[in-house]
Amino acid sequence: MASEIRVNKINSRTGVGTITLSPTGVDFTGIATVATLKATTGIVTSLTVTGNATVGDTVAITTVGDTTVRDLTVRTVTSSDQVISNRSGTSICFRAQSSGTDNFTVQADGKVKIGSNTLVTPDANADNFVIDTGDVDSGLSILSATTGRIYFGDAADDEAGSIRYVHTDNSMRFETNSAEKLRITSGGDVSIVGDNQKLLIGANDDIEIYHDGSNSYLNDAGTGGLFIRAANQIGFRDAANSFANFANFVSGGAIDLYYNGSKKFETTASGVNITGAFNVGSATSITSSSLKVNDVQYPTSGPLSNRNLMINGAMQVAQRGTTSTVNGYGTVDRIKVEYGQAQVTQSQLALTSGDPYNEGFRYALRQKITTASSAGNSYAQFRTHLEGQNLAQSGWNYGDSNATLVTSFWARSSLAGTYYVQYRFPDSGSSNYFNRAFTLSANTWTKITNTIPGRSGLVIDNNNGTGLEYVICPYYGTDYSGSNATTDSYFTLTNNDYFPNFAQNFANTLNATFDVTGIQLEVGSKATPFEHRTYGDDVRICQRYYTQSYNTYETPGADTTTSNPGVISSTAYGTIAYASAGTAFFPVEMRGTPTVTMYSYDGTLGKINADNTEGTGSAFRISTKSAFFARNNDSSGVGANVYISCHYTAEAEL
Repeated sequence: MASEIRVNKINSRTGVGTITLSPTGVDFTGIATVATLKATTGIVTSLTVTGNATVGDTVAITTVGDTTVRDLTVRTVTSSDQVISNRSGTSICFRAQSSGTDNFTVQADGKVKIGSNTLVTPDANADNFVIDTGDVDSGLSILSATTGRIYFGDAADDEAGSIRYVHTDNSMRFETNSAEKLRITSGGDVSIVGDNQKLLIGANDDIEIYHDGSNSYLNDAGTGGLFIRAANQIGFRDAANSFANFANFVSGGAIDLYYNGSKKFETTASGVNITGAFNVGSATSITSSSLKVNDVQYPTSGPLSNRNLMINGAMQVAQRGTTSTVNGYGTVDRIKVEYGQAQVTQSQLALTSGDPYNEGFRYALRQKITTASSAGNSYAQFRTHLEGQNLAQSGWNYGDSNATLVTSFWARSSLAGTYYVQYRFPDSGSSNYFNRAFTLSANTWTKITNTIPGRSGLVIDNNNGTGLEYVICPYYGTDYSGSNATTDSYFTLTNNDYFPNFAQNFANTLNATFDVTGIQLEVGSKATPFEHRTYGDDVRICQRYYTQSYNTYETPGADTTTSNPGVISSTAYGTIAYASAGTAFFPVEMRGTPTVTMYSYDGTLGKINADNTEGTGSAFRISTKSAFFARNNDSSGVGANVYISCHYTAEAEL
């Protein structure tokens, strides 16, 4: 069957061009455009080529003026397998069909679709190009020799964002703001490109993972906790994938900590195993200032017991009595109440409430101004002396400025103001004074804590002499205070300026009171809770410095005629000039050879009783352990079966 070209209707001028049909195709002679084929207002309604007819290599229809091509169809004669249609006036302006089904369409609004299926209606914000063939799998292929790209741009930047596949290293790369931010390597590794670029997880960016150029961080900024979970084990390993220098956590089992491949810490069912020294801080023992046991400060240095270098800091021992006007040792053992110009009464004060009471203290030492004085040489202080050997052997490296003692005590004054605690080292001469200031509100117990550093050249002799004078000072007058004295550093005593000038005048305030208790002095930088001792322990330590035959709290020289408790006594067998009351063995060995004072049992100083007759007596053969008492060539009242007796005090105070 011969091929044919049928033109259903061509409106044109007569004689315009020729159409020649030949065995090899169709020739259009003199017809260059559609305008040539149609009259000025004509319409080409149909051009059909059937069979094997060929219209050159190209069919070109160019619209000129108002020319309209309503329908152009190219297909085989025997089927409609290939259809290209262009129809104006419809929603689809270009389509490719197979067997009557659209495989490719371009809509009038420019939207493109591949396939005729409608699995779902595309989102209106992403329906400009749709692939919906109805196949199980659909896809889009970008084939290139080196790089395949998809760009995202706007009016300001034609490539603000992109997705690239680079064939040279088989990586997928993602760019934002014209810079690569994320890369997936051929091995499946995901890289966030650049330092300080963060992987953010959570509705509020709760977790951040990033590297800042030097270090890597995992930050949890959320309101909850950060939990790392594993079914069996969590390990922190080095680059060699070993536990060296890191840690291992086993579910339901041990927690192991390593140093350089060696396990140093391991938890067990019964506790903790530590290999090597347990160092807290810089030393080789537990010395951290942050370590607490049962929420109580652990010692930062020195021994764990007998830490308190202060004797009778709880003020519970008062062998001489509970009240006195004596200038010096008068009530509480080991602490002198000293004053000048003003008159002071000292007393052991019973506590029944307050913060010190709540910490176990039942006594305080009080001084009270009974006669005020504004004199420049007036003063009032508490002072105690510590033996040099006790400090020298305490563990304090006093020649090192980084080694410290720490003191703590409770103080209360009826007069608000700034007061001082002073440390004096007599073995080092006048160049080693050290003050710390503290402030009190009126009638309010305040816990005072401060430290004193060591010092190069500081001398503390290892003997039973005074190694440290510890002074708590309510007041020094202007004769003993001034600008030559400093606080918080060592200074040389100059012009008797022991302290800076006092703003308040305690000595010139009648009935003013100052109370102290709970004095502790220990090696270290952190104060630990007060080391309470039993009364028996404290009194034995105090008897190294003072002891008496009287009952505790009974004033020496008191009349004990009624019951004669505590007297040293023996029985005479005749009239002799050196009748002896006997030997007194002291409760503990005294610090040094004591000063012994003797009283008759009715209180007369220097007398020994022969029954009710007093005679002159003396202490003989005095040592640190005992003293022998006898009449001194005085036989008054002495006879057979006469009772020879006396009281005594023995003092070896510093």
